[in-house]
Amino acid sequence: MMNLPCLAELPVVVQKVRKKHTAPSPIWNRSVSPWFSENMETLQLRVTKALEDLGGKTLLATNAVPGEGKSVVALNLAAELARRGKRSF
Repeated sequence: MMNLPCLAELPVVVQKVRKKHTAPSPIWNRSVSPWFSENMETLQLRVTKALEDLGGKTLLATNAVPGEGKSVVALNLAAELARRGKRSF
């Protein structure tokens, strides 16, 4: 691979999608396992540190195939950053 470190492992979040309403983001959904929120916090801390170490200001979320959760991770990571007073989006 590219010899990049793993910053966090996120558990799979399965949500039922309703016909007229989209499912809420896991970070604000109390029915989601607390492991997800804890791992999002870990990811936020590690991303922040990595960006500071590298002098970076921008983060790109990408994946190999559709449906892997890029939008969920990006949204929840942005929420974690905002919660800590960091700029996001």
